[in-house]
Amino acid sequence: MYKKILFLFAFFCFIRISVDFAMQNLIENAAINDNTFKFEINMKHKNILQNMKKNQWLSFLIIPSVYSLKVLIISLFLVTGLVINSYKFIYANILLICIWAEFIFITPFLYEILYFNLIEKGYTHFDLQNFHNFSLLYFIDLDEINKWYVYCIRQFNLFEIIYFLFLAQMLNTTLKTKFWGRLKFILSTYGVALAIWILFIMLITIDLLVYA
Repeated sequence: MYKKILFLFAFFCFIRISVDFAMQNLIENAAINDNTFKFEINMKHKNILQNMKKNQWLSFLIIPSVYSLKVLIISLFLVTGLVINSYKFIYANILLICIWAEFIFITPFLYEILYFNLIEKGYTHFDLQNFHNFSLLYFIDLDEINKWYVYCIRQFNLFEIIYFLFLAQMLNTTLKTKFWGRLKFILSTYGVALAIWILFIMLITIDLLVYA
């Protein structure tokens, strides 16, 4: 079972790193299309891009580390809920579910890559930074809200909802309850973890804005 987990996680990391490289290409192409990059702050952006290229190999270390920690934390929140509610479970199965669920968040990156390569070819850095087609931010004027609200609002997106529904569905054999009961369980476990994380990021953002 754990060999299957390691193989699936390695495959996920391979896909995620490949997507990361593709996103880097989008940024480089945006630099070419952006007149601001060409004429006004050419050297500044050029240095940033050069540093990004030099440090791109760090993706091979950062992505596996970050996602292994994320999967571990989410699985622990789920396991805590299962233990509290006296459910029988196999931890390896919970890990597998959490890893499979992470593939959902690759989808918006793939869509963005295809969109800017096939449809909106003349994109700029502004277009990349404000691409929120599947988020609540798509319907909000960013100039009208405080910057520390942005991350919180961004989490209200289509794929986060799908993630909740996927976890609820995959825990069918473990919880053995109706779908809405499983969804309530996910809201009380993963939902709590997500809320804590959002609050943490918002506090950091506020701190950075205050001392900027």
